[in-house]
Amino acid sequence: MSELGKLRAQINRIDQKIVSHLEKRFSLALRTLNYKKAVRDVRRERKLLRDLRVKIKNPQFEPFVSKIYGEIMKQSVKSQRMYVDKIKKRKRKR
Repeated sequence: MSELGKLRAQINRIDQKIVSHLEKRFSLALRTLNYKKAVRDVRRERKLLRDLRVKIKNPQFEPFVSKIYGEIMKQSVKSQRMYVDKIKKRKRKR
């Protein structure tokens, strides 16, 4: 296998882990709905981004990681709102 092939294989393995972890993260985020009053917690989101920025070892990647995590949180909120709406519709049909 060429060096390029090896690097791409490593990237593919990382991508598989990222997808698996994102699925777990979204699932856990839905479970948090049982314990909180509102879907969105802006203070928590800001704190999470601050904490993540500190953990980035290569500052060159900070803007990219921050943008990706911002999108993850945005989609998590969207997922939770969709779930809440689905539950509300079910209750109305009863």
